[in-house]
Amino acid sequence: MGNSESTCSPHEDACKEAETKLEECALAHLASKVDEIATKGFKGFEAAFNDDYNKYTDYMIGGACKESYMNWVESTNNDSGDLIECVEAHSDYYHKFIDFYKGVQEQGIQVMKEFESIMEEESPIRAQEFFGDCCKEQFSALLKCLMKQI
Repeated sequence: MGNSESTCSPHEDACKEAETKLEECALAHLASKVDEIATKGFKGFEAAFNDDYNKYTDYMIGGACKESYMNWVESTNNDSGDLIECVEAHSDYYHKFIDFYKGVQEQGIQVMKEFESIMEEESPIRAQEFFGDCCKEQFSALLKCLMKQI
């Protein structure tokens, strides 16, 4: 417990530890889902531009958003707000970019909504479905600990 002593019972401390381990596993699981989404997004990029970055660059600077694109490429903070606004305003030309960008964004939002709803509901069954076998041990340890409190 570091320098401070716990005011919890040993059982409560064990439950907090189990909960922390489940949270760590959950974050690792979410990271793998994010990687999966990024991979799908990259495949969308490949399909739209035949995996040719120069073709993508030519496409981006060939339309009305050249300045926004170049500012984004040269920026250090990766804020794509102006570029996205411009691209959406010129969707007739930038439809390829919008298609793969929106697809990746929607998938990421869906995963986060699913995770948040599971955490809000505190539903053991839905959590087990979401995490599958990857956090089964941590999930079971937390459930056992919580059951002892009843």
